[in-house]
Amino acid sequence: MDKDRFRECLQTLHWPSATLAEVLNTPLSTCMDWLLGRAEVPPQVALWLETLTRAHMEAPLPSIEAASAEDDTSESLQVSSDEEEDSSEDVVPANAQ
Repeated sequence: MDKDRFRECLQTLHWPSATLAEVLNTPLSTCMDWLLGRAEVPPQVALWLETLTRAHMEAPLPSIEAASAEDDTSESLQVSSDEEEDSSEDVVPANAQ
C-alpha cells in the first residue's frame, strides 16, 4: 500500500492518523511515517484497512429520517437501570401461581 492509498483509506473511514494509532496501539509517529511514505505500511495493516474501506464504501448510508424515527422508538423502549431493578421485584415466577 503506498502513501496515497493509505491516505485515501483513512479519508474514506473518516479517521485521522491519531485514531488509527490509537486503534492499532502504535505510536503516532509510526502512522505518520506511513502517511508520509517514510516507512512501508505492514501488509497485515494494509489488508485490514482495505477490508474496512471496502466495507465502508459498500454499506448504504442510512436515511436521516429513518434514523431519527428509530432513535425516537429506541428511546421509548429503553429502561433505566433504576427502573430495571424496581421492575424485577414485580416479576412473578411462572411456577408460583
